[in-house]
Amino acid sequence: MKLFTILPLLLIALYTQAQVSVTEYYTKDNKKTKKAANAHYSRLIEFDKNKKVTVKDTYLSNNNTKLLGTYKSLKERTFVGEKYEAYENGNMKSKEYYSHDGKRIDTALYYYTDGTLKIAFQYPYTIEKKKTKVTDTLILIFKDSWAIHC
Repeated sequence: MKLFTILPLLLIALYTQAQVSVTEYYTKDNKKTKKAANAHYSRLIEFDKNKKVTVKDTYLSNNNTKLLGTYKSLKERTFVGEKYEAYENGNMKSKEYYSHDGKRIDTALYYYTDGTLKIAFQYPYTIEKKKTKVTDTLILIFKDSWAIHC
């Protein structure tokens, strides 16, 4: 009798903790492919019970992270919150922030393949009627082979 009482509770506990994931494969030119053998990187999409959609791209050649971020929804595939991208060598490529409605906001950093900072943008913004409005785009710093420009 105890088993019949505990089993439904156990199943409910497992269901509420459930996380569903899907893996997709992409070629070097970002085209979706069904065969892992033809792919340059994989995309793991995880859905949790709060409808959060986490995205992680991984280079198949060395298992380094290519991209890490969160989609607003799977249908829109619009990023929200922090988004990180990396080069195949493992160095950071970019770090960006997105608003609740998918607008790039705050500070965005972009790097050279050797990991040194290339350019930094500032995206000042306001929120009006629950919609993000980027008010300007400012270059904070730019580093080329000649000098650093501020």
